[in-house]
Amino acid sequence: MFLSCRPNPHHGGRMTRVLVFEKTPGTHFAIDAEALHRKPELLKPFGRGLDVRIRVLDALAYLAALIGVLAALPVGWWTAGVGVLVCVLMLAVNRKTAGRLARAATDRSTENFRQLHEIGCLWLVKGSSPKSPRMAAIRAVAVNIRIRPTEVPRWSFRLVRTPGAFLPSLGASIIRVA
Repeated sequence: MFLSCRPNPHHGGRMTRVLVFEKTPGTHFAIDAEALHRKPELLKPFGRGLDVRIRVLDALAYLAALIGVLAALPVGWWTAGVGVLVCVLMLAVNRKTAGRLARAATDRSTENFRQLHEIGCLWLVKGSSPKSPRMAAIRAVAVNIRIRPTEVPRWSFRLVRTPGAFLPSLGASIIRVA
């Protein structure tokens, strides 16, 4: 349901939510779903009514939040939270829908593919898997290390978590074990 975050080279490396897909085997592209959701008029050249569809879906999301807040008076305070939660989830789905609509347009025509690239919403992602950016980073480190299978290291590293840490990056320490 959720999109991955990647830097957009067309906008100075600004982080954005993208839909990563494989056009040909081994070649991955990213579509800036956040920009397409923010400016649905960018979808106009790719199909009739696509921009209206995104706007109507967003209006339904905001309507769900409004109904939840208004229902808080006669029903209970918790309905406001439910309405806002439904709104946030619907907006996330709408963002992904905008990316999927653009991807379908690139599948229909190479002209659409070129136009999407020219408006800055499509770019090539080098050396990563669309499923897991973390696994791509692990593979990149493993390639740089180049450990031979017959070679046994004399020392190893162990990851130790400190108790009570909120973030894995802050609560982990690497200790060298001889």
